[in-house]
Amino acid sequence: MKKIVLFANTSWYIYNFRMNLMKELSKLNYKIIVIAPQDDYSDMIPYEYHHISMNNHSLNPFRDALTFIKIYKLLNKLKPDLILSYTIKSNIYGVLAASKLRIRSVVNIAGLGTTFRKKKITSFFIRKFYRYAVHKADFIFFQNNEDLKLFIINQKFKNFKLLPGSGVDLERFAPKISKENEKFTFLLLGRLLKEKGIYEFVESAKKVRKEYKAKFQLLGFIDSKNPIAIRKSEIDKWHYDGVIEYLGFTNDVRGFILNSDCVVLPSYYGEGIPKSLLEAASMGKPLITTDHTGCREVVEDGVNGYICQPKNVEDLSKKMIKMLNLKEKELKEMGIKSREKVAKDFDEKIVLDAYKSLVQKLIGTSD
Repeated sequence: MKKIVLFANTSWYIYNFRMNLMKELSKLNYKIIVIAPQDDYSDMIPYEYHHISMNNHSLNPFRDALTFIKIYKLLNKLKPDLILSYTIKSNIYGVLAASKLRIRSVVNIAGLGTTFRKKKITSFFIRKFYRYAVHKADFIFFQNNEDLKLFIINQKFKNFKLLPGSGVDLERFAPKISKENEKFTFLLLGRLLKEKGIYEFVESAKKVRKEYKAKFQLLGFIDSKNPIAIRKSEIDKWHYDGVIEYLGFTNDVRGFILNSDCVVLPSYYGEGIPKSLLEAASMGKPLITTDHTGCREVVEDGVNGYICQPKNVEDLSKKMIKMLNLKEKELKEMGIKSREKVAKDFDEKIVLDAYKSLVQKLIGTSD
């Protein structure tokens, strides 16, 4: 059997975003191996798993050099035929190690986080290094045009393709009749990071609640190791003050999406295509998001939701009030348009087929 490694900076990412891909490749008789740091999701991955320690937020070159050596040694031991990598450090060090070991590699640029927007000298060198590293890959998948343009400066490099994010499982995230909410419910789900627009969501909730009866919910885990994470004490205060309802985190968001009226993501983070928007749209929910990379691709303003300006509480509040004042028929029509849009443009099958075709092209079929 030919061996394929999937490599990311968290087991959470592999479990939540690449499980169906692993299943599809396994059906083609490839041996699946996962490399990622140990976390709560590692034991849920039903394939061969190898822990690799990695500090996702460190810019220490000596620590990263040690990380690279560990990755190199592990890949040399496993001797895979192909590595599929995701997230920045995994893309950089995975591809460089694979290149030295003459292992085929495919990277997925799934958003750029905060690094590419900072004007510090360290960020400048990281950008240069990232471009250098990923161009050693055999193929690059991008999730939005803006990221593509940042990397593909030299058009002589032709081995790349634009994908519709990670796609969405249309059958799993199917529209259902939701129960009637006592209050109109806005839901924000995802990692609770500052740049996901959490503060803007909370401040908008305060403004809207002065005039309207509405509920505001937060769903997602608190990534305490991330320097831009929201503090648990802040979330607890908002919850106990009645500004928002904190729902904790879950492995299955469908029930929470079902019981919401509108899903909101006021992000100015370096997104690929936000999974939360795709899943909510697939379940037939109207959306509110920002005019920002990766977000604007999912929402047609006034058709399946509203687009507001990033970091703009006043504009976000206005769009929430506009959503609140829609008639029931208009809300349902927006939800229908959301489902139609993701079914047409963001079906996960598009992503899976692209990967399967490329894998067979690069390493052939498995015995």
